[in-house]
Amino acid sequence: MRKAFSFLFIAVFFLALAGCDKGGNRISKIEPNYGNISGRDDVTITGNGFTPGMTVNFGPHQATSLVIDTAKQIRVKTPSGSEGKVDVILTTEDGKTFGVPNGFEYRSEN
Repeated sequence: MRKAFSFLFIAVFFLALAGCDKGGNRISKIEPNYGNISGRDDVTITGNGFTPGMTVNFGPHQATSLVIDTAKQIRVKTPSGSEGKVDVILTTEDGKTFGVPNGFEYRSEN
């Protein structure tokens, strides 16, 4: 069941990327790119196209405390997650998505 969910999630992610805005929405850096499975880690995401109303997901879970510093930098707190790598996906207010496959790793200890 978990493999089926993972496959479905990845398939949806790549289909969404195929339809994303080619005009500059992208992530160039996620720092740090790892954190504790309990969540609440501060993460800075650098790139282009960050706008008010967007959401950030770490795998299937939405980040909290999203702050858009500039159109090129946002800060979030990670949600809790299971050990392993997850996709980091940003969704704009109008539904466009972009992200980094396996862009963040949850660890049981940092």
